[in-house]
Amino acid sequence: MFLPILSSAFALALFAINANSAALSNRQATTETVLGSFYAYGEGVDGLPVFWSDETAFIGLQPPEDSTTAANVTFHDESDSTTLTVTANDTETLSATTFFVDNSAGAFEPAGFTSTPESADELVTSGFIVFGNQLVLVDDTGALEQLWWAVPTATDGVWSLRWNVDTVTDDNAVPVVVKNVAPVPIGVGTS
Repeated sequence: MFLPILSSAFALALFAINANSAALSNRQATTETVLGSFYAYGEGVDGLPVFWSDETAFIGLQPPEDSTTAANVTFHDESDSTTLTVTANDTETLSATTFFVDNSAGAFEPAGFTSTPESADELVTSGFIVFGNQLVLVDDTGALEQLWWAVPTATDGVWSLRWNVDTVTDDNAVPVVVKNVAPVPIGVGTS
């Protein structure tokens, strides 16, 4: 009587180990890395999240007043191509999910999201990496570029995330660093 129970317990343990091994192998086989959310840091922009609104990248805690669709997003790295894609953090279906910047001469345009990355002429959709904890673009020579700027919108506390190719000056714009590290609240909830 004792031996059949022991054999059944041993068989069950082996089944559990095999099931866990199979699950681990499936997770390791993915070609995508979840980067999480990105946050912008700069003068007056202290760790606010980057979010999706009408296929444009914004910084803030609320959508612009004229937004029709907005979502907090999680960034993913398609490992073989250094292309960033996003998924909504809720059940929202996004019309465009591939992240881009306009890298044409003189451009000071908002970063955004496209549904057709292969047909975007002046838009750069690959070459993005997280270096340390900062989002950078690797140029054709291998140099790391961080040309991120925040431009205030008509909605208080909301900025447009821009890529400033030729360091165009704008009195309202501030340079920012984009990181995948959330700000740490200091002194909250302590007594």
